Amino acid sequence: MKEVFEILMANTGFSTIDLAEALVTYANLEKYLWKWKLILNRGNSD
Repeated sequence: MKEVFEILMANTGFSTIDLAEALVTYANLEKYLWKWKLILNRGNSD
């Protein structure tokens, strides 16, 4: 994971803070989508 950060920072000029914020946003989005998948799947299984 750290290597990915280093490559991204080298190639894009993103700061560590930008990357951390992007990662947190992505993690929250994943959690949100996962909850929706559970809700949708529960509705379909009945």
